[in-house]
Amino acid sequence: MGTLTERVAVVTGGGRGLGRGIALALAEFGADVAVVARSTDEITQVAAEIRETVGVRSVAVTCDVADWEAVQRAVDEIEAELGYVDILVNNAGILGPIDLTARTDPAQWALTQQINVNGAYFMLRAVLPGMLKRKWGRIINVSSGAARNTGMAHLSAYSVSKAALNMLTSAVGAEIAEADADVRVNSVAPGVIDTAMQTTIRQTPVEKAGEKTATRFSGLHADGKLRDAQSAGRKVAAIALGEWRGEILDIRDEDTKAKIAALLDGLD
Repeated sequence: MGTLTERVAVVTGGGRGLGRGIALALAEFGADVAVVARSTDEITQVAAEIRETVGVRSVAVTCDVADWEAVQRAVDEIEAELGYVDILVNNAGILGPIDLTARTDPAQWALTQQINVNGAYFMLRAVLPGMLKRKWGRIINVSSGAARNTGMAHLSAYSVSKAALNMLTSAVGAEIAEADADVRVNSVAPGVIDTAMQTTIRQTPVEKAGEKTATRFSGLHADGKLRDAQSAGRKVAAIALGEWRGEILDIRDEDTKAKIAALLDGLD
């Protein structure tokens, strides 16, 4: 396809599920891809798959995104191997404690914010100055429908982290709108995807997950309504090809869905 040829993309949490799907799609679109996560074996396999099946350059870089110094080292390693980072997809995240907020473990609640919010900020902070200097860049923050104003009971840590990620997107989007550069940051809610995170929710006892949450996600699985990770990953990756600026996108929104479909059709 070649649309992102000579661009360098970074996908955090890229070893499995949605992250793997995004990494493969960006490679399909022509980008060289750095696959980043704490799980060395998984990201090594994904990077090898990209090199062997797509033919672009790909490296696996082990990194805990919640550690600022580790993020800086990872970005240095990526740029030494592939070149300057043009595209960042902040996909790494954890579900965090599932329970009533009054019963959650404070350390686990705080860890969710550290990984899901600070990790995204650290990665963005490491690559954004270079994007602005070179006057081109794309940052996609993977959010969730759980960030909506209505909130999601028994998932406060996760919901709050994704709402904060959306606000980070909006704030940075407003800042870079003032810059003389084609740099864009957007958030996207990819829908409910068939991943290990969904398995964890379904396996959580009802007294912790809450009857409403447990029934909803079990029902989506039973009805075959969970999205395929690779297909969803392709749609998320397509945002790097679009014209959005500082938007909070939802793949289920009809207008967004149509625009993504048009972008993908233009590649075929």
